[in-house]
Amino acid sequence: NIQELAKQPLFLLMLALYDAGENSLVHEYSLKPTELYYRLIRRFIGREEKKKNDDFDEYYQAQDVDQEVERLGLAALGMYNRDRRYIRKNQLNQDFEFMDVPPLHDLTGKLDYGERLLRRFFFVRYIDSETSQDCNYGAYEFLHDSFGEFLTAHYVVNRFTELQNGAQPGKTWYVCMSYVPLPVRYNVMTLLEQWASVTLRQSSWEKEKAWLRKEIACALRGNLLSQIQDASGGFIRDGEEKAPVDLLYHLAVYTCNLMCLGALIMGEVELNRLEREIPRAWWRLLRLWQMSLSEGTMFKISQSFEI
Repeated sequence: NIQELAKQPLFLLMLALYDAGENSLVHEYSLKPTELYYRLIRRFIGREEKKKNDDFDEYYQAQDVDQEVERLGLAALGMYNRDRRYIRKNQLNQDFEFMDVPPLHDLTGKLDYGERLLRRFFFVRYIDSETSQDCNYGAYEFLHDSFGEFLTAHYVVNRFTELQNGAQPGKTWYVCMSYVPLPVRYNVMTLLEQWASVTLRQSSWEKEKAWLRKEIACALRGNLLSQIQDASGGFIRDGEEKAPVDLLYHLAVYTCNLMCLGALIMGEVELNRLEREIPRAWWRLLRLWQMSLSEGTMFKISQSFEI
């Protein structure tokens, strides 16, 4: 697997960086791309945290690294939900506020947290005809799109893991799942499947499948409209004022993504058992998607499911 990864220039560079520290590849026989992304990101953040305090306890340092990876994931999700390659400093600060992320400041007090995060190694300044005039709200993109795609997948899988461990779905879950259909972003969908296979607790998935069927049934009955509306009031695009939420669109995206997760992580969504939860469920899903999603999106959905 490592030899296969090394055939691609980006992964060859990442493998060299990964091996440079402690000859880590000596003991590795196989390594998935998602594992490589994850370890490199954590290693870099850990090194930066250690620079701040050499005597920092490793346990608390690991917690700080976890939190920083989550914040990077939120920055990636901000790009993903806006369907942009970049994010502005003010947008990221708005996203932190919308998602109830505690505000942090750098030691000098000169940078807000959004700006401090965007000055990390993973980002470069994004310049085009639209952003070059906007010195007050500078835009940033990841060094490579695949970093953002992995961090988005990582963020979504983490939220699913919380559900698997007994948490109730909240705003962070609906924000992940109700903005952009996964089939539209094939790379994110692929990385999500890979990362889920690495990190999720293996099980028969019976409990998760039952929850998935119940959640889809609740969505089709209209029982999740308040949750969807609460989650859909953020992530405003450039030049857009806060507009009325298109609940049908977000509901269509949410149910589509639930079906994708069922297929990617659990292997299948049993339509016959879903029909017991709510009659004609598959027909209702198709009608909802056809009314709310574009023809291009519907085509990509049709390429993602096998009935």
